[in-house]
Amino acid sequence: MWCNCLVSVKIKFSGTMGWLQLRDGVQRGNSGWSSGLEIGYSGVGNSVCDENVEFLHPGVMLEASFPFADGSVAAWGRRICKMGSWRGAKATRVDEDHFPLLQFPDEIIEKVIGFLTNPVDRNSTSLVCTRLKAIEGESRETVLISNCYAIQPGTLKSRFPNAKSITIKGKPRIVDFSLIPHAEVWGAYATPWVDLLKEHYRPIRHLKMKRMTISDSDIKRFVSACGYSLERLEFEKCSGFSTTGLQYIAGACRNLVVLNLSEADILQGDAPYWMTSLVNTASSLRVLDLYLTEVEDVEQSVLERLAKQCHTLRLCDALKINHVLPVVTAACETVRHLGIGLSFQNGDSPNQIAEALGRCKELEGISAVWDPDEVSAMMLMPVAARLKTLDLTYALLEQPELTDLLGACVNLEDLQCTDVIRDRGLLEVGTCCKKLRSLVVQQDAAGFVTQNGLTAVAKGCFLLEKIIIYAADMTNEALETLATNCPNLSDIRICLVQKYDGSHPVCL
Repeated sequence: MWCNCLVSVKIKFSGTMGWLQLRDGVQRGNSGWSSGLEIGYSGVGNSVCDENVEFLHPGVMLEASFPFADGSVAAWGRRICKMGSWRGAKATRVDEDHFPLLQFPDEIIEKVIGFLTNPVDRNSTSLVCTRLKAIEGESRETVLISNCYAIQPGTLKSRFPNAKSITIKGKPRIVDFSLIPHAEVWGAYATPWVDLLKEHYRPIRHLKMKRMTISDSDIKRFVSACGYSLERLEFEKCSGFSTTGLQYIAGACRNLVVLNLSEADILQGDAPYWMTSLVNTASSLRVLDLYLTEVEDVEQSVLERLAKQCHTLRLCDALKINHVLPVVTAACETVRHLGIGLSFQNGDSPNQIAEALGRCKELEGISAVWDPDEVSAMMLMPVAARLKTLDLTYALLEQPELTDLLGACVNLEDLQCTDVIRDRGLLEVGTCCKKLRSLVVQQDAAGFVTQNGLTAVAKGCFLLEKIIIYAADMTNEALETLATNCPNLSDIRICLVQKYDGSHPVCL
């Protein structure tokens, strides 16, 4: 039942164009508005119907009223309208008589805000008034900076002084597709952020940098100051550092639980055997991700110790493992996600490897399966029914081996592959993988998928939340089927690519 409490906010846009995101009153998950939101504005606006956004011109007066449910903190948090202008907007002070929560001391409000775990709710809370913004900022421990150039490093310190988990993203995603010339000198340097972190965030527990340029000296200064408290360190798709920097991490971060270096451009430095130091010092390490890196020179005994210690172990193709069987055997008791080459050329018996995988009681994810042939693919069959995550992006599988494997993965939730899967493989996914939540189909020169495969997935995988697909053809009917049958979809990326058969386009 709604109470009679209303909070009114007035904003006048002046000097430049502002924006207001409107919702139609229909509940749309955590980011939607519930019924009861009233928004009125005066002035001329240009409506973009598809995005449901109004662009307001200078001089427009905006007023919004928000009803709140008794005893529901999350309710008022989600009902704060996101309003502003390019240069800032002037909002009237929220009356405490009309907002009972603000009558409590800051300590009580901080406890209440602590129950809001969704970042969307916390962002909405900070927009209520200056007082709630300050309290929310003081109590927030997890911060995401989507672009390292969006703010100055000092803003992080003043806005969120007590953050314990910080994620900083650098270069845009299109760098991965070589769409930015001279991307190697684009910037996204980590040095100013490292200077801030080592001075003001010493008890930090988690640092993630993505597509940033990090030097060995940056790593040394950071781990020297913060390594004792660091539990999770992620340099995903980063560049500029070498194995020397990794040696600094191995020596200083004794409480490290997660080390993620996936797709990082790691240079060969003066410490080729840094993983030996890591396994000797970081006894708490449980996740090691070296996916698509060029890490080499790792002893077989070190890999076996890591396999026995970590529940998530993703190795790279550069690691030339002479014998896979001892590594898989060592991982039987603990591993949940395993990324390791299962090529028949390793010299181990495929049947023995298949039996060892079958004894991995906790195994639910396989990735980075390099160069498997038909025999190697059959090694996965004993655990296929238990798999929740399967990454076949770099597995050289063809039909029908790929279809047979997917047909056995009845509990699969996350699938990554290439368009070698074709429509036939997607039909098998839609038929057998009823629990699928995420599907990524990358482009490959050897295959293609069309609207037929997408329709098959949409008709069978009703729990789908994310889909990224490179298709050779697509129709409105297929997209309509996807939208109708998969109501939980929140991430949709469909790219049309031209496929050629010799010198002629593929006829579909």
